Amino acid sequence: MLQARPLLKSDHAIRELVDPRLRSSYVEHEIYDMLQCPFLCIRRDPHTRPRMSQVLRMLEWTSSQICLSMLELLGAVKRIRRATEAIKLNISVMILAENISSYTMYKE
Repeated sequence: MLQARPLLKSDHAIRELVDPRLRSSYVEHEIYDMLQCPFLCIRRDPHTRPRMSQVLRMLEWTSSQICLSMLELLGAVKRIRRATEAIKLNISVMILAENISSYTMYKE
């Protein structure tokens, strides 16, 4: 964490702290929020560091915000899946109707 101290002062440098295997599948401000807690805990002056109760509240709040974001994301994914299934069904119906129309024209 001490090596990360200079990076925490720069918003764009947060990407250097994130596991590269995540690529871009994270929300940058959530990473920033999560990093604020340890950053506050490693302040040089011990009197300016948060108490453990404050650390706990920060982590609980941040994790609850991340959970809410994940739930919102899951809701969006479900809506996209339903829409995709509806589109597939519409395409199938259109293909079937076209095949019936072609068959009827061919039969006449």
